[in-house]
Amino acid sequence: MPKDQYRETDVARKISHVTFGVESAESMQQQSHIHVVAKNLYNQDIQRTPVPYGVLDKRLGTNSKESPCQTCGKNINECVGHFGYIDLELPVFHVGYFRSIISILQTICKKCGHVLLDECFYNTLVITHFSNQALDHLKTRKRFSSTFKRKTGKISRKSIRKTC
Repeated sequence: MPKDQYRETDVARKISHVTFGVESAESMQQQSHIHVVAKNLYNQDIQRTPVPYGVLDKRLGTNSKESPCQTCGKNINECVGHFGYIDLELPVFHVGYFRSIISILQTICKKCGHVLLDECFYNTLVITHFSNQALDHLKTRKRFSSTFKRKTGKISRKSIRKTC
């Protein structure tokens, strides 16, 4: 299934909605053109040609003006590029989210999965920060996270839920 390059038309169109999500592994494999397995970028010859089934394989798109793409045959201006996939042995985590994830996990009960805050405080956070439709989403998120950090940094024994 080749990917088509977006071309503007003179017809005005209205966007009804935009959705974001995570593709399944099977769907990504079906949409990709090659399975990337080689760890080297280039062969050790004089021309330094890209390794087949590597991340610089010519079937993923061309990177020079002289050679066409080996998948679609188009030049560098017309080829939109093609997908490849890599099978990873272990999960990969984004290091920028470690602190946030750890702080969130520390506020969740390991037995039952409930938030470790008393009902009054939890309801106050939800009602004041998520029920106000007039607030912008980013402002709401920022206010919620700052209040949550401020309150969770000073959690007393009485604010922690004891029923699991």
